[in-house]
Amino acid sequence: MLLRQALKALSTIKSGGIYPLWLARTAIRRFEALQRTCELALAVKLVSSIKPRVIVEIGSFKGGTLFCWSRVADPNAFLIAVDLPNSNQMTKYGYMTTTLDI
Repeated sequence: MLLRQALKALSTIKSGGIYPLWLARTAIRRFEALQRTCELALAVKLVSSIKPRVIVEIGSFKGGTLFCWSRVADPNAFLIAVDLPNSNQMTKYGYMTTTLDI
C-alpha cells in the first residue's frame, strides 16, 4: 500500500506536481535540508496526502524538512521538532551560555 502511494506520488511529481518540488528546493536552498530534491519532494507529496494532525521530527538540523511539514500538514497540526543543541546556535539565541558536564 505504501509503495503504491509512493509510486503514485512520484508519478505526480514527474507529471507536474510542482508544489512538492518547490517546497523541497526551498527547504534545501534556504534551510540547508540534507535530502536530495527528488527524495524530499516525494516525502512531501506523501505527507501532504495524509494531512497529519501531529508531526514529531527527531533530528531537525536547521529546520528544512520541518518547513515542508508545516506547509503540508493539517492547518491545525501540532508540530514538534527535537534535536541536539548546537552550541553556536544555542549561544546565539541565548539558550545556553555554558556547557553541561554530565
